[in-house]
Order: sequence, then C-alpha cells, then structure tokens
Amino acid sequence: MRLTNIILVAAGLITCITTLEGASVSDNPLAVTANTARAEALARWQKAKFGLFLHWGVYSVYGGTYRGKELWSAEWIQENARIPYEEYAKTAASWNPKDFDADAWVRTAKDAGMRYIVITAKHHDGFAIYPSKASSYNLFTSGTYKGPDPLAELKKACAKYGMLFGIYYSVLEFRGSPKGFDEEDEKAVAAGFDYRTLGPKPYATAEQIAALAKAQIRELSEWYKHDIFWFDGAWDKMGKWTEADANETEKMIRSLSRM
Repeated sequence: MRLTNIILVAAGLITCITTLEGASVSDNPLAVTANTARAEALARWQKAKFGLFLHWGVYSVYGGTYRGKELWSAEWIQENARIPYEEYAKTAASWNPKDFDADAWVRTAKDAGMRYIVITAKHHDGFAIYPSKASSYNLFTSGTYKGPDPLAELKKACAKYGMLFGIYYSVLEFRGSPKGFDEEDEKAVAAGFDYRTLGPKPYATAEQIAALAKAQIRELSEWYKHDIFWFDGAWDKMGKWTEADANETEKMIRSLSRM
C-alpha cells in the first residue's frame, strides 16, 4: 500500500482514533468523506498507536519553579506566574540548549517501542524553537544558541529510525486572552492585570496573532514536510480563531504536505 504523510488536525490531546484496524473507512467518522490518501493516512496513524509527545521550550528553563515557588505546570509557567514579557524574553534570549541531541531522543523513543514523535514548535508563550521568518521571537534570534535546527534534526532522526515526525503548534497565545483561564485569573484581571503584558509592545490584536499563526503554519508545512500536525489552544479563552480560519489552514497544510 502506498504510504503517505498524515496530518492529524486535533484540538487538545487526542491520543487515539477509535476505529479498529481493518475496519472500512465508512466506519470511521473522521474519514467518511476522505479520499484514498486520507484513508491511508488514518490507517498509518492508527498503526502507530504509541508515541512520544515532547513539550520543550523556554519554559523548560524554569523547571516548574519561579522565584523559589513550585508551580503545577511547566509549559504554562509564564501564565501561572504571570511573568512579564520583558523578563520571560530575557530568559528566552539566554536559553542555550547546546546539549540537544535529536538522535538520542528519537533512538530512546524507538527503543521504548514508540512509533512517532510530536514536538512543540510553538506553545502558548509564543516562542518558536525553529528559525521562523514570520516572527523574531524564536530560538535563533539572540545568537546564544548556535546549534542546528531542532525540528530539522528531529525529522532527520525520525527518518533514520523509521518513525513518524509530528509538529505541535498552538495557534493562540497567552497574550491574546481577555480574562485568563480560571476564576483566579479572572480575579486578577478584575484587579487590573492585563494579559497583553505577557507579549511585547505594541500589543498585538487578535487578528494579528491569527495572521502570525497562519504564516508560521505555512513555514512549518513547507519546510519540514511533517507526518503529523497537532493543533492546540483554548479556543474560547485566547484571542480569536474562527471556523473559517481553521478550514483555511487545514486546506493549506494538506496542500503543502501533498495530501
């Protein structure tokens, strides 16, 4: 059977597709209108079953601790601790993951029986770990890190070990939230906290954040030819991302990855 790249469009953490291997495409609600390529892609994803989801970015520097206080998460630390952009950006500029070893990461996953890897190209903090041309807020801008492109290296290692390569991307960002994500956040906003301070000045509009997302998704699809594309975002709490935006972006991804 001809193998094709797969694109999994997901909101949140989808860990499996519920059809049984060998079931007809019509039994799968995600593939009712799919063509042969999509059916094959779904079958390939279903066969993968077990994989490694990597959250890796500026937030990794903090290790879940901010100013001596342990917090409940890692990738959400800027939001949890309400770290101002200026301070967080300094951490980003000094981050130098010089010991990054894509081959070791992928080989370890392979040895554990995993069949795919998904890496966070950009999380809610807005910082990209690849050399984005659409935004200077990325790992390569400061010049501190002089190593290879992590996404390119992981893709190469996945090809070497016969694993699917996936990219995670958060369309929306902390800075686009009008009132936060829980009751505590809403109280902070009521007391005067502005989520826009988690991003640079001049403050971006919801439309500008969405436009940036589309530009970076295009880069990721054109440059890395991923097997999996994994979306995330608290759609009702961060900025503005419409169904039309989602449909437009899905078409672009499928087109650029030859689906």
